[in-house]
Amino acid sequence: MKTLTMAWFVIATAVLRALPHPRLRAAVLRVLGARVGAGVRVHVCRFINHELGFGNLRLGNGVYIGADCLLDLAAPLEIGDRATLSARCILLTHTDP
Repeated sequence: MKTLTMAWFVIATAVLRALPHPRLRAAVLRVLGARVGAGVRVHVCRFINHELGFGNLRLGNGVYIGADCLLDLAAPLEIGDRATLSARCILLTHTDP
């Protein structure tokens, strides 16, 4: 089952990276289980530790996520209204022992 789950998220991540428009990427994240507000733009970025799905991701209204950001979904990650993440930002939600 874990292999199937990982395969699903590899495919979902590949689809997200292939989408041509940031607003379309935000809409697909919503379909995948993330809470996504209105007017969100998500450029091509990477997600790690998303074995539990995209439900840990919450993006407020008007959020802008720049290109090549890395978002860790091991724990809930909430980005508030009108927040901007510049290109190549890294947001971690866990620490390694």
